[in-house]
Amino acid sequence: MPSTATPKQSPIPPAAPVALHQPMTWLHQSLESDTHTQFVNRTRDICYGLALALQLVHGCGMDVAAGTSPILKSNDAERMMLLATTAAKMLGEEAEREIEFLNDRAQQGGAA
Repeated sequence: MPSTATPKQSPIPPAAPVALHQPMTWLHQSLESDTHTQFVNRTRDICYGLALALQLVHGCGMDVAAGTSPILKSNDAERMMLLATTAAKMLGEEAEREIEFLNDRAQQGGAA
């Protein structure tokens, strides 16, 4: 006599939810996959971040010199300087990799 039991089926996992937050980009959608353009975009963001961090630290120093309450505590100002130093180093290292890539491509006869 044939079995009337149905085989146990595993549930279909739900589709991954679409994130509500999408990262902000200055790039046109057609440029988002180009590594050189991504480098330029990151450079822009890092430079503006560096400028802001250094302005805050400078403002803090000016406040202290003027005898007013600084916008940052001294240890926060020090952290901002470390952040700026790390960001500048990271940007320089990334630029070195980009230069190596462009030089390698140029040596292989490709357009830079």
